[in-house]
Amino acid sequence: MISQRLLAFLQGYLVAMVQGKACEALINQALAGGVTFWDVQRKAPDIIIFKMQATAYPRLRPYFWRTRTRGKILRRRGLPFLWQRIKRKKGWLFGMLVFLFALYFLSSFIWFVEITGVKTLEKDRIRQHLAELGLRPGTGRREVVEKRDWLIKELRMRLPEAVWVSVDLQG
Repeated sequence: MISQRLLAFLQGYLVAMVQGKACEALINQALAGGVTFWDVQRKAPDIIIFKMQATAYPRLRPYFWRTRTRGKILRRRGLPFLWQRIKRKKGWLFGMLVFLFALYFLSSFIWFVEITGVKTLEKDRIRQHLAELGLRPGTGRREVVEKRDWLIKELRMRLPEAVWVSVDLQG
């Protein structure tokens, strides 16, 4: 069921309406002709709403003429129609790509160095030692991840009065 809906979304589908006295005849003849429908609903005695593949809608024209009914496309759904809307908005698409790239790029840097749980040591002294070791705002995140254990050992050696030292990266 989910795979059929996913396939319909990828190929594109229509929500269409048939209006006329012979709605059922149109549905039956189209089914016999190889057109498939789903989510068929009767809204009134002479109105039926259904979903179908977008590429199959032109195949209904002869059946409209034979049964003297009228068809109307209510909604276009799926990836092809979504892609058409996005292509028309090239500036929006460009802006979204620039935003995602900037978000990815900016998230690869350390922006804040926060020192917590310190009661007896001066935070400025700890911050100075961290800066000397290479951990300061603007440093690449990968550099810190690679030398995290080394940073902890060096900071313990420089601050022997520190009982516990840890470097946590968030975000």
